[in-house]
Amino acid sequence: MKQNRLLISVILGLLVAGGVWWMFQQENETIRSLAEDHSLLFGTAIRYQPFSEDPEYLSLIKNEYNAVTIENELKMEIMMPEEGVYDFKQADEMIQFATENELSIRGHTLVWERVPWWLENGNYSNEEITSLLKQYVQTTVERYKGKLYAWDVVNEAFDADGNLKDNFWLRHIGPDYIALAFQWAREADPDVLLFYNDYENDVWSPKTEATLSYLTSLRDSGVPIDGIGLQMHLDLANDFDPEELQDVMNMIGQAGFLVHITELDIKLQHSGEDIETKKKKQADRYADIMGVCLENVKCDTYTVWGAADPYSWIRFTDEASADQADPLLFDHELKRKPAYHMIKEVMK
Repeated sequence: MKQNRLLISVILGLLVAGGVWWMFQQENETIRSLAEDHSLLFGTAIRYQPFSEDPEYLSLIKNEYNAVTIENELKMEIMMPEEGVYDFKQADEMIQFATENELSIRGHTLVWERVPWWLENGNYSNEEITSLLKQYVQTTVERYKGKLYAWDVVNEAFDADGNLKDNFWLRHIGPDYIALAFQWAREADPDVLLFYNDYENDVWSPKTEATLSYLTSLRDSGVPIDGIGLQMHLDLANDFDPEELQDVMNMIGQAGFLVHITELDIKLQHSGEDIETKKKKQADRYADIMGVCLENVKCDTYTVWGAADPYSWIRFTDEASADQADPLLFDHELKRKPAYHMIKEVMK
């Protein structure tokens, strides 16, 4: 009898130990590990200030994500502070960190409506501006050739009505600036994925329709465009239907493009519920979007625009409401939020 009781005690002890181990494994399992099982890039945007100052920020990124987007440091206004002068320091450091930690890297962005002050205010001919843009695109892409999986080549070129925005490049180069940018980038790196990236194109609208039609026409004429990025800066106060997102992704995929979620965040502040209800709704929405991406064969990248709430771009652009925004997956102490856990459940 003593032997039986001893055996039972040993078995129970092993079961309890196994249960504790299983619970520990579940708690410490990351979305990064699950994403790799799904052949999915689960990414975040990183910015230089916390990158260079906060070791906990670096630990969070390399442990929880398997891809990063350089949020600002590859933009022309930072990379080219003066005509003909390049400043690669910050971008080089961030790309080295990502490479050392086996993080896939997305370049953002080569051509955007914001341009350096010296170019905006300079007295350049249209031919000189075209030459300057080509030099910038090819110098930047060539420097990081083989290190990046994708570039957002052209960013936010269309308005809400589906017309090309009246920006610096359109005024000085004409609509061909879009095709030229993709062609120059492909010449500089034959293997990197080249994307058009924009906001409010995750629902079908005149803008989405015009963008897809324009890019399809360019691609069919030989312009090397691999995919379309959906930014998805959302707010709980606005309606969201996963089926609409699925329809847009399907249309983009049927047109022959990859479709990546490139800048996802979901703000809390404009919704009227209590904070716990807001967090639950935020979590459900993040999870719904992950579900749509996993179901679409053309969606292999899900990027959240910022690693944690204190480093969201909203804190640097909308300080009056920043404390209520809390749009990301990790809180102000860099702890996992309900949205993180909901995404993980969907991926399982």
